[in-house]
Amino acid sequence: MNRRRDRYGGSSAARSRFALEIATAIRKEIGPELLLSFRINGDDLLPDGLTIADYRVIARALVDAGADLLHVSAGTYRAMNRRRRLLPGAKCRFALYRDFPDPQRQRGAERF
Repeated sequence: MNRRRDRYGGSSAARSRFALEIATAIRKEIGPELLLSFRINGDDLLPDGLTIADYRVIARALVDAGADLLHVSAGTYRAMNRRRRLLPGAKCRFALYRDFPDPQRQRGAERF
């Protein structure tokens, strides 16, 4: 959980500031010729964590900052126990998070 009190903590906008600064700097350095990929959560799966709605805003901002590809995951190391209760066991490895990115997938062609 991000409990910082500086310009990188608090609101989802502040919490995404570091990633946006990095995306902007990398895009400036590599130019438009190379793809820029970012991995983000789609949901923290934690009380008071960022949600799909929060990450959708962050995803749009990353694309605006120059990201070409977003690899969307879910949960954090703190959410592992909760994930184990919510999701099927290891024998169901494929498409465990298929329902999480629906808002992003529905608008994928429109770049979020």
